[in-house]
Amino acid sequence: MMKKSILLAAILTIANYCFGQVKSGYYIGDLVEEYVWSRTIDDYKFLESLPMKTEIILSPKHIYFKKGENATWLKNKWTFDQTIEKENGAKYDRYYDKLEQMIMIDYASRELLYYYNWDKHTEKFSNLAIYKNLEISTSPDSDSSVQQELFAKIIITDSSKNGEDNTPIILDQGAFLVFYSFQEDGLIHMANVWPKNKSQSFGPLHPTQPSELNIPYEIYRADIFYYDWSYGNSYDEEEGTAKVQIAKVYKPQGTAYVVKILAENSDTIILKGNMEGAFEFAHYKTFL
Repeated sequence: MMKKSILLAAILTIANYCFGQVKSGYYIGDLVEEYVWSRTIDDYKFLESLPMKTEIILSPKHIYFKKGENATWLKNKWTFDQTIEKENGAKYDRYYDKLEQMIMIDYASRELLYYYNWDKHTEKFSNLAIYKNLEISTSPDSDSSVQQELFAKIIITDSSKNGEDNTPIILDQGAFLVFYSFQEDGLIHMANVWPKNKSQSFGPLHPTQPSELNIPYEIYRADIFYYDWSYGNSYDEEEGTAKVQIAKVYKPQGTAYVVKILAENSDTIILKGNMEGAFEFAHYKTFL
Protein backbone atom coordinates (compact mmCIF):
# COMPACT_ATOMS: atom_id res chain seq x y z
CA MET A 1 0.00 0.00 0.00
CA MET A 2 1.03 3.54 -0.67
CA LYS A 3 2.11 5.41 2.43
CA LYS A 4 1.01 8.98 3.01
CA SER A 5 4.43 9.79 4.41
CA ILE A 6 6.10 9.63 1.00
CA LEU A 7 7.63 12.82 -0.33
CA LEU A 8 7.84 13.69 -3.99
CA ALA A 9 10.96 15.21 -5.52
CA ALA A 10 11.52 18.91 -4.79
CA ILE A 11 8.98 19.06 -1.96
CA LEU A 12 10.38 20.85 1.05
CA THR A 13 7.65 21.60 3.53
CA ILE A 14 4.31 20.19 4.47
CA ALA A 15 1.49 22.10 6.14
CA ASN A 16 -1.95 20.97 7.23
CA TYR A 17 -4.84 22.39 5.29
CA CYS A 18 -8.60 21.86 5.31
CA PHE A 19 -10.68 20.20 2.61
CA GLY A 20 -12.98 23.20 2.47
CA GLN A 21 -10.29 25.19 0.67
CA VAL A 22 -11.24 23.56 -2.63
CA LYS A 23 -11.95 26.43 -5.01
CA SER A 24 -15.28 25.28 -6.36
CA GLY A 25 -16.03 25.64 -10.02
CA TYR A 26 -16.08 24.14 -13.46
CA TYR A 27 -12.64 24.44 -15.08
CA ILE A 28 -11.50 23.87 -18.62
CA GLY A 29 -7.95 23.51 -19.93
CA ASP A 30 -6.31 23.03 -23.30
CA LEU A 31 -3.10 21.10 -22.61
CA VAL A 32 -1.98 17.86 -20.94
CA GLU A 33 1.64 16.84 -20.37
CA GLU A 34 2.46 13.16 -19.86
CA TYR A 35 5.42 11.89 -17.79
CA VAL A 36 6.76 8.52 -16.68
CA TRP A 37 8.97 7.74 -13.68
CA SER A 38 12.59 7.13 -14.67
CA ARG A 39 15.00 5.33 -12.36
CA THR A 40 17.88 6.66 -14.45
CA ILE A 41 17.22 10.31 -13.64
CA ASP A 42 15.35 9.58 -10.39
CA ASP A 43 12.54 11.85 -11.51
CA TYR A 44 9.63 12.01 -13.91
CA LYS A 45 10.68 11.95 -17.55
CA PHE A 46 8.68 14.00 -20.05
CA LEU A 47 6.92 11.93 -22.70
CA GLU A 48 4.63 14.17 -24.71
CA SER A 49 2.49 17.28 -24.74
CA LEU A 50 -1.11 16.78 -25.81
CA PRO A 51 -3.12 19.81 -26.99
CA MET A 52 -6.56 18.63 -25.99
CA LYS A 53 -9.52 19.93 -24.05
CA THR A 54 -9.62 18.97 -20.38
CA GLU A 55 -12.47 19.42 -17.94
CA ILE A 56 -12.34 19.56 -14.15
CA ILE A 57 -15.16 20.02 -11.66
CA LEU A 58 -14.16 20.98 -8.13
CA SER A 59 -16.38 21.31 -5.09
CA PRO A 60 -15.85 20.71 -1.37
CA LYS A 61 -17.32 17.22 -1.81
CA HIS A 62 -16.27 16.13 -5.28
CA ILE A 63 -13.39 16.25 -7.76
CA TYR A 64 -14.19 15.11 -11.29
CA PHE A 65 -11.72 15.41 -14.14
CA LYS A 66 -11.08 14.06 -17.62
CA LYS A 67 -8.86 14.64 -20.63
CA GLY A 68 -10.27 14.55 -24.13
CA GLU A 69 -13.84 14.79 -25.34
CA ASN A 70 -14.57 11.06 -25.19
CA ALA A 71 -12.66 10.14 -22.05
CA THR A 72 -14.20 8.68 -18.91
CA TRP A 73 -14.73 10.97 -15.93
CA LEU A 74 -12.46 10.18 -12.99
CA LYS A 75 -14.63 10.76 -9.95
CA ASN A 76 -13.17 8.51 -7.28
CA LYS A 77 -13.63 9.34 -3.62
CA TRP A 78 -10.71 11.70 -3.18
CA THR A 79 -9.62 12.37 0.40
CA PHE A 80 -7.70 15.51 1.29
CA ASP A 81 -4.29 14.77 2.80
CA GLN A 82 -2.30 17.99 3.19
CA THR A 83 -0.93 21.07 1.48
CA ILE A 84 2.57 20.76 0.08
CA GLU A 85 4.97 23.61 -0.70
CA LYS A 86 7.72 23.13 -3.26
CA GLU A 87 11.05 24.91 -3.20
CA ASN A 88 9.82 27.41 -5.83
CA GLY A 89 7.05 28.48 -3.47
CA ALA A 90 4.20 26.73 -5.31
CA LYS A 91 1.57 25.26 -3.01
CA TYR A 92 -0.41 22.16 -3.91
CA ASP A 93 -3.44 20.66 -2.20
CA ARG A 94 -2.88 16.91 -2.16
CA TYR A 95 -5.59 14.22 -2.32
CA TYR A 96 -5.58 10.41 -2.39
CA ASP A 97 -8.18 7.84 -3.30
CA LYS A 98 -8.65 4.17 -2.38
CA LEU A 99 -7.25 3.10 -5.76
CA GLU A 100 -3.82 4.42 -4.80
CA GLN A 101 -3.89 7.41 -7.07
CA MET A 102 -3.06 10.97 -6.14
CA ILE A 103 -4.14 14.46 -7.21
CA MET A 104 -2.25 17.67 -6.50
CA ILE A 105 -3.87 21.02 -7.32
CA ASP A 106 -2.07 24.36 -7.61
CA TYR A 107 -4.55 27.21 -8.11
CA ALA A 108 -1.85 29.82 -8.69
CA SER A 109 -0.28 28.02 -11.66
CA ARG A 110 -3.64 26.63 -12.78
CA GLU A 111 -2.46 23.03 -12.81
CA LEU A 112 -3.81 19.68 -11.68
CA LEU A 113 -1.26 16.87 -11.31
CA TYR A 114 -2.65 13.35 -11.57
CA TYR A 115 -0.35 10.56 -10.32
CA TYR A 116 -1.34 6.95 -11.02
CA ASN A 117 -0.05 3.36 -11.30
CA TRP A 118 1.63 3.01 -7.92
CA ASP A 119 4.78 0.85 -8.02
CA LYS A 120 5.40 -0.81 -4.66
CA HIS A 121 8.98 -1.66 -5.62
CA THR A 122 10.10 1.89 -6.35
CA GLU A 123 7.51 3.39 -4.01
CA LYS A 124 6.69 5.87 -6.75
CA PHE A 125 3.81 6.47 -9.08
CA SER A 126 4.78 5.19 -12.52
CA ASN A 127 2.79 7.82 -14.42
CA LEU A 128 2.03 11.51 -14.12
CA ALA A 129 -0.37 13.62 -16.19
CA ILE A 130 -0.39 17.40 -15.70
CA TYR A 131 -3.57 19.24 -16.68
CA LYS A 132 -2.42 22.75 -17.59
CA ASN A 133 -3.84 26.20 -18.40
CA LEU A 134 -6.96 25.66 -16.32
CA GLU A 135 -9.51 28.47 -16.42
CA ILE A 136 -12.72 28.62 -14.44
CA SER A 137 -15.75 28.69 -16.71
CA THR A 138 -19.12 30.18 -15.83
CA SER A 139 -20.87 26.95 -16.81
CA PRO A 140 -20.32 23.74 -18.76
CA ASP A 141 -20.31 24.34 -22.51
CA SER A 142 -23.48 23.32 -24.28
CA ASP A 143 -21.54 21.05 -26.65
CA SER A 144 -19.45 19.47 -23.90
CA SER A 145 -19.72 15.86 -22.82
CA VAL A 146 -19.96 17.11 -19.23
CA GLN A 147 -23.73 17.13 -19.62
CA GLN A 148 -26.14 14.99 -21.55
CA GLU A 149 -28.37 16.26 -24.36
CA LEU A 150 -30.74 17.71 -21.75
CA PHE A 151 -29.39 21.23 -21.42
CA ALA A 152 -31.07 24.61 -21.13
CA LYS A 153 -30.62 28.09 -19.76
CA ILE A 154 -33.07 30.51 -18.13
CA ILE A 155 -32.20 34.12 -18.88
CA ILE A 156 -33.26 36.07 -15.78
CA THR A 157 -35.39 39.13 -16.56
CA ASP A 158 -36.81 39.83 -13.10
CA SER A 159 -35.42 39.20 -9.64
CA SER A 160 -36.16 39.90 -6.00
CA LYS A 161 -34.63 39.01 -2.66
CA ASN A 162 -36.80 38.98 0.48
CA GLY A 163 -39.43 40.97 -1.39
CA GLU A 164 -37.04 43.72 -2.55
CA ASP A 165 -36.47 44.13 -6.28
CA ASN A 166 -32.86 43.66 -7.34
CA THR A 167 -33.46 43.27 -11.07
CA PRO A 168 -30.97 46.03 -12.06
CA ILE A 169 -28.13 44.11 -10.38
CA ILE A 170 -29.13 40.87 -12.12
CA LEU A 171 -29.40 42.56 -15.50
CA ASP A 172 -26.03 44.26 -15.05
CA GLN A 173 -24.51 40.84 -14.31
CA GLY A 174 -26.23 39.19 -17.27
CA ALA A 175 -27.18 36.48 -14.77
CA PHE A 176 -28.80 33.23 -15.79
CA LEU A 177 -29.67 29.76 -14.52
CA VAL A 178 -28.28 26.77 -16.35
CA PHE A 179 -29.51 23.17 -16.13
CA TYR A 180 -27.41 20.17 -17.09
CA SER A 181 -26.77 16.59 -16.02
CA PHE A 182 -23.81 14.31 -15.45
CA GLN A 183 -24.12 10.87 -16.94
CA GLU A 184 -22.47 9.52 -13.80
CA ASP A 185 -25.19 10.53 -11.30
CA GLY A 186 -28.36 10.86 -13.38
CA LEU A 187 -29.48 14.03 -11.60
CA ILE A 188 -30.43 17.48 -12.81
CA HIS A 189 -27.79 20.04 -11.85
CA MET A 190 -28.50 23.75 -11.58
CA ALA A 191 -26.04 26.64 -11.61
CA ASN A 192 -26.86 30.25 -10.77
CA VAL A 193 -24.30 32.08 -12.89
CA TRP A 194 -23.12 35.70 -12.66
CA PRO A 195 -20.86 36.12 -15.70
CA LYS A 196 -19.64 39.64 -14.93
CA ASN A 197 -18.26 38.53 -11.58
CA LYS A 198 -17.18 35.17 -13.03
CA SER A 199 -18.93 33.42 -10.15
CA GLN A 200 -21.61 30.83 -9.67
CA SER A 201 -23.45 28.65 -7.21
CA PHE A 202 -23.95 25.14 -8.53
CA GLY A 203 -24.92 21.61 -7.57
CA PRO A 204 -27.47 18.80 -8.01
CA LEU A 205 -31.22 19.07 -7.55
CA HIS A 206 -32.81 16.28 -5.50
CA PRO A 207 -36.61 15.95 -5.94
CA THR A 208 -38.41 16.24 -2.61
CA GLN A 209 -42.04 15.60 -3.59
CA PRO A 210 -44.08 14.71 -6.66
CA SER A 211 -44.46 17.45 -9.24
CA GLU A 212 -47.81 19.18 -9.70
CA LEU A 213 -48.85 19.41 -13.33
CA ASN A 214 -51.29 21.78 -15.00
CA ILE A 215 -52.49 23.42 -11.79
CA PRO A 216 -53.67 27.02 -11.23
CA TYR A 217 -50.81 29.46 -10.72
CA GLU A 218 -51.81 33.09 -10.18
CA ILE A 219 -54.00 33.77 -13.26
CA TYR A 220 -52.39 31.09 -15.41
CA ARG A 221 -51.73 27.37 -15.27
CA ALA A 222 -48.38 25.86 -14.51
CA ASP A 223 -46.30 22.75 -13.82
CA ILE A 224 -44.45 23.01 -10.50
CA PHE A 225 -41.40 21.00 -9.42
CA TYR A 226 -39.83 20.77 -5.95
CA TYR A 227 -36.20 20.11 -5.07
CA ASP A 228 -33.47 20.31 -2.49
CA TRP A 229 -30.47 22.01 -4.08
CA SER A 230 -27.08 20.89 -2.74
CA TYR A 231 -24.91 23.78 -3.86
CA GLY A 232 -21.39 25.09 -3.58
CA ASN A 233 -20.27 28.67 -4.21
CA SER A 234 -17.32 29.48 -6.42
CA TYR A 235 -16.86 32.90 -4.80
CA ASP A 236 -16.61 32.02 -1.09
CA GLU A 237 -16.13 28.23 -1.09
CA GLU A 238 -19.20 27.72 1.11
CA GLU A 239 -21.74 24.99 0.53
CA GLY A 240 -25.25 24.33 1.73
CA THR A 241 -28.74 23.14 0.87
CA ALA A 242 -31.65 25.27 -0.31
CA LYS A 243 -35.28 24.55 -1.13
CA VAL A 244 -36.05 25.19 -4.80
CA GLN A 245 -39.43 25.47 -6.49
CA ILE A 246 -39.50 25.71 -10.28
CA ALA A 247 -42.74 26.81 -11.93
CA LYS A 248 -43.21 26.38 -15.66
CA VAL A 249 -45.93 28.93 -16.33
CA TYR A 250 -48.08 28.75 -19.47
CA LYS A 251 -48.93 32.27 -20.65
CA PRO A 252 -50.70 33.26 -23.88
CA GLN A 253 -47.52 34.91 -25.16
CA GLY A 254 -45.33 31.93 -24.32
CA THR A 255 -43.90 29.82 -21.50
CA ALA A 256 -42.22 31.58 -18.60
CA TYR A 257 -40.32 30.24 -15.61
CA VAL A 258 -40.38 31.28 -11.96
CA VAL A 259 -37.65 29.85 -9.71
CA LYS A 260 -38.03 30.34 -5.96
CA ILE A 261 -34.99 29.61 -3.78
CA LEU A 262 -35.35 29.39 0.01
CA ALA A 263 -31.87 29.49 1.53
CA GLU A 264 -30.83 28.00 4.87
CA ASN A 265 -30.70 31.50 6.37
CA SER A 266 -34.38 31.98 5.36
CA ASP A 267 -33.55 34.38 2.50
CA THR A 268 -36.11 34.03 -0.27
CA ILE A 269 -34.90 34.64 -3.83
CA ILE A 270 -37.33 34.75 -6.75
CA LEU A 271 -35.97 34.62 -10.27
CA LYS A 272 -38.16 34.97 -13.36
CA GLY A 273 -37.21 34.52 -16.97
CA ASN A 274 -37.45 32.69 -20.24
CA MET A 275 -35.77 29.45 -21.22
CA GLU A 276 -33.31 29.01 -24.05
CA GLY A 277 -33.20 25.42 -25.23
CA ALA A 278 -35.48 22.64 -24.05
CA PHE A 279 -35.52 20.94 -20.69
CA GLU A 280 -38.52 18.83 -19.64
CA PHE A 281 -38.43 18.70 -15.85
CA ALA A 282 -41.48 16.43 -15.88
CA HIS A 283 -39.44 13.74 -17.64
CA TYR A 284 -36.66 13.87 -15.07
CA LYS A 285 -37.92 12.21 -11.89
CA THR A 286 -34.77 10.61 -10.52
CA PHE A 287 -34.59 10.31 -6.74
CA LEU A 288 -31.26 9.71 -5.02
